[in-house]
Amino acid sequence: MTVPLACLQMKALTKKLSMSRSSIYKLIQCQESNFPVGFPVMGGRAMYYIESEVDEWLISQRQKSQLMH
Repeated sequence: MTVPLACLQMKALTKKLSMSRSSIYKLIQCQESNFPVGFPVMGGRAMYYIESEVDEWLISQRQKSQLMH
């Protein structure tokens, strides 16, 4: 059985990360950030991000910050 993926659009992403759209776009453009890659659905302009990938990215950022302190 396939489990449906939860996807986030930019509005939900800004809320989840407590970041502005411009800050998120900077993360997306910075290859060093390893931010999850978004994808369009059905040829639309809106980008979607898999929530579990965003969660994994958040955890990795937390681990990086803990190593630095």
